[in-house]
Amino acid sequence: MRRAASYSLVMLIGLGAATSMPISTSAQPTKAPVQVQCAGGRQFLLQAEQRRARVRVGERQLNLVRKSSLMGQQYHSPQATLILDGDFIAFVPKDDAGWQDCRVARTIPASAPNG
Repeated sequence: MRRAASYSLVMLIGLGAATSMPISTSAQPTKAPVQVQCAGGRQFLLQAEQRRARVRVGERQLNLVRKSSLMGQQYHSPQATLILDGDFIAFVPKDDAGWQDCRVARTIPASAPNG
């Protein structure tokens, strides 16, 4: 299973590099959390900042650190890799290559002040 996840990540990186998509506001680092929808109804909550990203899948939370990359923003931890490049989002948790065709579904609005 690990080999399949690694292969998927390599394919995603190659695909993104081949398209050379510019970074858009939909997947740039932001403090506001966004809902990400993937194929098969899978989804996760993403909060990406300049130096780190937080991914929440159900009750599980992953904290990833940004690393240098020629392709978009890349975040990594021992549990997962996340790449943000324009509208393209690659999320590859360890031993789970089933996260495909991920896109920002919506931004989670901040709470409005009482008034």
